[in-house]
Amino acid sequence: MDNERRNIYFSHPEDTSEGSAKLINSSDSSLSLKMTLLYFDFDSFSKKIYSMKYGLQGKLFAQSGKGNELASILVEAAELMKSAKGCHIYIVGQQAENKHTVCISEVWDSKEAHNESLNLPGVRELIGRAMPILEGQPESFEVDIIGGQGL
Repeated sequence: MDNERRNIYFSHPEDTSEGSAKLINSSDSSLSLKMTLLYFDFDSFSKKIYSMKYGLQGKLFAQSGKGNELASILVEAAELMKSAKGCHIYIVGQQAENKHTVCISEVWDSKEAHNESLNLPGVRELIGRAMPILEGQPESFEVDIIGGQGL
């Protein structure tokens, strides 16, 4: 018996980038076994798809008794973001066990689009209303968007 093994790699002829999908067909004649496997490098793919997205997670702390007021101001900001170019997600929530902590999750086309949103009519006014009821410094961090529902 001839113990021969063949591997054939297929990819789109125009896609020579790292992480492109490849079809591998392997045949071992001594076992009469044929196997087809689709190899997909999700990490490279997700970076290609979402690499242009900018994410920001924020946490603001209201003075005692002012959590609902702060949340309301940020919901108004979320309404303004509906017209902001490049805004995909702007979600406002309060910590379940600590209502004076208000959290914001944002997804933008780019950091520049986020920065430009600060110049929308009404945004500076909302910031001016929120600042006096804050307790301490807000916390925030940037995130690399890799996927998820709503994108």
